[in-house]
Amino acid sequence: RMTLPGSEGSRSLKRLFVDAGLSVEARERTPAIFVGGRLAAVPGIGVDRAFVPRPGRAQYVLDFHRK
Repeated sequence: RMTLPGSEGSRSLKRLFVDAGLSVEARERTPAIFVGGRLAAVPGIGVDRAFVPRPGRAQYVLDFHRK
C-alpha cells in the first residue's frame, strides 16, 4: 500500500495501477521500489508521502530507462 502526497488514506498497488490506467502487461513490467518492506515509490505513479524528500535531508534519484 502507498499514500500519495495530497491524498487521504493509502491505496493498494493494484488500485494505483488501475487508477493510472495501466494495462496488465504494463503492470508486470513496472518496477515497485520497497524500503524496509514498505512500498516507497512506483515510477510513473508517485512516491509515498513518507518518502518525499525534505529540505536538508539526504535524497536519492532513481532514473529508469525503457529499452
